[in-house]
Amino acid sequence: MLNALYALMKREGSDYTLTFRLLSETEQHNAASPLRDEFIDRAAFDSWFTQYRTRLQQEQIDDAVRQREMKLANPAMVLRNWLAQRAIEQAEQGDYQELHRLHEALRSPWNDRHDDYGRRPPDWGKHLEVSCSS
Repeated sequence: MLNALYALMKREGSDYTLTFRLLSETEQHNAASPLRDEFIDRAAFDSWFTQYRTRLQQEQIDDAVRQREMKLANPAMVLRNWLAQRAIEQAEQGDYQELHRLHEALRSPWNDRHDDYGRRPPDWGKHLEVSCSS
């Protein structure tokens, strides 16, 4: 089942952090998933998700317990190249506000996010390569 999800994610170019965080919000008796909107091939996702929900129902683990455990293993944010680049560029201009904001967010990566730190990169940031020395 996991290999099928990985194959679907690879075809779609899915973001691993976002995918697994949204998957942790799944409820076993709810046919809707917040993860569905991340996939263009909805039919393929729906097919996989039906199997996943069946598996969840067979395991008989309370949704709240499973969701809490999954969220402890799947951070809401990770340091992404585009976030680092944005902070670097602003710091080079003498503005350290973004650097401080990013540092604070990284101190609690498992907290749900309502800002841009947990989203996919903007177009300009999709192919950045930031080195460790940056």
